[in-house]
Amino acid sequence: MIGGMKLSSELALVKLQHLPEAEPHRWRIWEKLTSSRINIFFLSSVCTGTLCETAFCVAAEDAYDTKVLIQPDGFPNKHIFFIPAVGALSLFPHHFSFEVLGLSLYAFGKAGLPLYGLASSISSLTFITDYALLEKASTTMEECLVLPEGQNSVKN
Repeated sequence: MIGGMKLSSELALVKLQHLPEAEPHRWRIWEKLTSSRINIFFLSSVCTGTLCETAFCVAAEDAYDTKVLIQPDGFPNKHIFFIPAVGALSLFPHHFSFEVLGLSLYAFGKAGLPLYGLASSISSLTFITDYALLEKASTTMEECLVLPEGQNSVKN
């Protein structure tokens, strides 16, 4: 049993891949997004050795502005990937256990849903997938997890 599920509105995913950890352009992106008042709805970063991969989501209506802000900065284009029309499915487990994570990943795989990002916090697990498949992802989760009585997934 989980505490609930929430679906996002349409987002765009930006992936910055294979960048040196000390890459100065990576830090300027946050300054540019902040000064342009573009919110980040999802952020995940992984560094292995000296290379980093960062993924973040912005509102679909901010996708073009985000792309324009990043590219003129001399950021190496071969390291930037934009995936339009994604959505976030967030689960709120009462008492987090790896069982919820395992069941969720299994369900995504069994349903053939693409998984572009995953993040966890103290209160939630968030999965990034195609926006067009967000309802299917919700139904898939409802089939393997128990939501509170009378609650369906909530959409932003």
